[in-house]
Amino acid sequence: MKKHEIAVSFGSSETVIFLKGAGIVLREATLAMRQNNGSWIFGNTAKDQLSKKGSMVTFINPIVNGAVQDEEIASAFLTFCLNKIIGRGIFEPSIKAMFLVPCGLNLKERSTLKNVAYKSGITEVVFIPNVIAIKFGYGLPAYNKDTCIVCDIGGGKTDIGIVSSTQLLGGVTLGIGGKAMDFAITKYIERSYELKISDRTAEELKIEIGSLYESDKSSFEVSGFEVNTRMPHTEVLYSSDVKCSVEEFYNEIINQIDNLIKSIGIDISEDLLNNGILLAGGGSNISGLDKVIKTKLGLKVSLSEDPENVNMLGAKQILASPEFEKQILADN
Repeated sequence: MKKHEIAVSFGSSETVIFLKGAGIVLREATLAMRQNNGSWIFGNTAKDQLSKKGSMVTFINPIVNGAVQDEEIASAFLTFCLNKIIGRGIFEPSIKAMFLVPCGLNLKERSTLKNVAYKSGITEVVFIPNVIAIKFGYGLPAYNKDTCIVCDIGGGKTDIGIVSSTQLLGGVTLGIGGKAMDFAITKYIERSYELKISDRTAEELKIEIGSLYESDKSSFEVSGFEVNTRMPHTEVLYSSDVKCSVEEFYNEIINQIDNLIKSIGIDISEDLLNNGILLAGGGSNISGLDKVIKTKLGLKVSLSEDPENVNMLGAKQILASPEFEKQILADN
């Protein structure tokens, strides 16, 4: 029986799977849609149908803030993902899954996730803190004792952890992510311009001209519907509009980093000054974030060249070394 080894980032917004020997083999929206006839559609296909909101179809996010919200739908979704990457024949394959989990996932939530994994056909499950995978994805030495802070700003949550060698010293998971920011942008534009735009348009606006710089004058034209007339309308929006919409989220993230540092103690202060903060996740792409953090916390900030996949780069290293994996599991 062939054994498959995978790393799974089962995120609130997106699910990514890395297959040992093949690389990243799946990236799907973590979304399920129940159709009128009772059948289900999953992943990117379901996301493409979001414009049908308000009709008879039902959308469910099986993962919220990194934790399973609906065990049956989550297992069906994970089965869908596994069927896309691993062939099923007469003999069920042996699948070992290393789940990259948030710092704040408690024992009960881990148990539920393990049940979901087994129901989907996975035969062996281990949990690795996502922030540890990110640290190694940055290329830091596996057994380097120096301590650093990892901040992963994802679609549905933000994960912050203090990592020393292979150990998580402390961490927190916030219900702040790209989805919340996109919603805030839509509401701000509706109030300020009397223009209704979609969440997808808000995300595009954030990607194209999102900035935390006061001086940024970038602009971008979007289409939507006027609030009063309900007629199609285009409007030129500016970086300052995005900044006003999302700045409070980034300030909260920075405050939580500060609180976490203070809760650990002064014995790691020199390490933190030397190593600073490693940023990851799509939300770290916004222009000026590194400068704002450095100004407020006095720590240097590193930006990954591939922030959305840096955790999988770390997972690749862990999967390649059973001894390395054992050490991480023993330390956490």
